[in-house]
Amino acid sequence: MSYNSKPRWWLLYITVPFMVGAVLVLSRIHLPRALQSAASLLVILISFGAMALWMLSNQGAIDRADYEHEKQMTRALHRTAHAVRSRTTIRPQPATREQIPLTGFGSARFRPHRTHHREPIPSHQIRIIAQARARQPKDD
Repeated sequence: MSYNSKPRWWLLYITVPFMVGAVLVLSRIHLPRALQSAASLLVILISFGAMALWMLSNQGAIDRADYEHEKQMTRALHRTAHAVRSRTTIRPQPATREQIPLTGFGSARFRPHRTHHREPIPSHQIRIIAQARARQPKDD
């Protein structure tokens, strides 16, 4: 089966000069007002009829073009990139401990110690703190 996959737009574009030419001819000819209106209406109906015939004859090509465009957009949305990782061997480091500097920039004196470790507050201290806060006057 042989079919044209693209709409034939040139057929639609040809109707525009004919429509403009017919309107110009009708404006130059001196006809009675009722006949002028009827002729203008006829030009409009013929133009829209030609467009409707073009749509019917190219409906399959338009649908295929829309389908192809949708398929391209879907492919672009779901495009994935695959990265190949190299297999590098990790050499074990010796278990020696380096000396931490005690003076100068970045020395151990200024580093916080055990920031991840918090000691729990005993429950009797929590009660004492709560009682002390309750005794304080409220500033409203």
